Amino acid sequence: MPTTRPLRLAAVLVLAAGLLAGCGDDEAAEPAGDATTTTAATEATIPAGATVADLTGADPAISVIDNSFEPRYARVTAGATITFTNNGDVKHNVTPVVDGAFTPIDDADFGPGATGTIVVAEAGVVAYYCTIHGTPRNGQTGAFEVVAG
Repeated sequence: MPTTRPLRLAAVLVLAAGLLAGCGDDEAAEPAGDATTTTAATEATIPAGATVADLTGADPAISVIDNSFEPRYARVTAGATITFTNNGDVKHNVTPVVDGAFTPIDDADFGPGATGTIVVAEAGVVAYYCTIHGTPRNGQTGAFEVVAG
């Protein structure tokens, strides 16, 4: 059948044109899935329904286990010193998603057994991640809900 090849080519071109029609839009797409808690100042999120450990009124501590933070989401008081302990077998770091939200903990100083501290001064939601084992949205990530003291 000599017309089969041109019909297939036409179908591919129509499909490609449809896909390309959505390209170039400067608007950011909304992520799919559950609603989130968002703070406009930091644009950080904690997924709706996520367990948020209440570490207010205590010496907040986060355990860094290979490829995860425990607890992943925590409520802390603004100005509290938060201690991270590397209980894993490899180096990690703790980096804010929004530059300036806190002073990062560098991986050169955060090998197995090491501790590091950060202070989050302002109320809001502050997201963080390990640049070695994650990205701002995937992998080894966490967030604080920072409440006024």
